[in-house]
Amino acid sequence: MPPAPPHESRADPVIRIPVAGPRPFNTLVIVRETISYGQLWPSDGNIYRFPGKFETSFCLVGYDPRVDVPYKHSTTAVMYWAQLADDTSFLIAYDAATASFDARGCWIVTVDSALASDGEDYVAMAAISSWVLCYEPPPARPPWDVGDERLGRFSPELAQRAE
Repeated sequence: MPPAPPHESRADPVIRIPVAGPRPFNTLVIVRETISYGQLWPSDGNIYRFPGKFETSFCLVGYDPRVDVPYKHSTTAVMYWAQLADDTSFLIAYDAATASFDARGCWIVTVDSALASDGEDYVAMAAISSWVLCYEPPPARPPWDVGDERLGRFSPELAQRAE
């Protein structure tokens, strides 16, 4: 079996939306990427199957590899563009898309693909999309943003100036 084809990825910005649950989730993350790849397997008309792994631009904030990450997701992959060198017969199919976090806390999408052609060359593009419900720690307050209620703890004079 030939190796998976090399690919290039173009990522849309990762969108993080705060949500109020269900527990333990506090963030809905939307990941969208466009992947282009060229032919690397023989153009002999046979069907070649392989899993393509795609690292996305989404990495979990506050990831600790010692802790299992709770998450739920919906992930899809679709082929939306192909350019062929001639009027060849071809097959480009995505049988399944799965996703999970890798050892660094980055979102990896695996697409089970089936590819075949009896022509010379082609280039194809796929779109992958994930909606990930997860937990990310809320941002810490910067040290200079102590808030009026905390100023009095450091100095009564600072508390009076804030009024």
